[in-house]
Amino acid sequence: MDELKKALKRQARIHNQNTSFVSISALNVGRRYRILDLSKVQSKFGLRLLVSLEGDNMVLKTYLPKSIKLNDSYINEFNSRDRKTNLFLIYKGTRTNGSYNIDFE
Repeated sequence: MDELKKALKRQARIHNQNTSFVSISALNVGRRYRILDLSKVQSKFGLRLLVSLEGDNMVLKTYLPKSIKLNDSYINEFNSRDRKTNLFLIYKGTRTNGSYNIDFE
């Protein structure tokens, strides 16, 4: 029950912050964005990974490229981690073929 309570509190905190949905290409090149939350959502383009990033005084939500796939156990493990462990997304621009060049730290 405690894990459920923590998960709900985390979701409420994220939901209550100012949120903006952005394309990955709208992120600043080279900046490290702390990942707050990961989830699988059904979009009009199929099942996608939606990531919540810590922006300047707001949460930025963006879809990860379709080539990045995670099973539910990885997502649950990440979302239930202690908050001392951080993972960052870094947008590095676009490749010559137009795909997004991203990295994680």
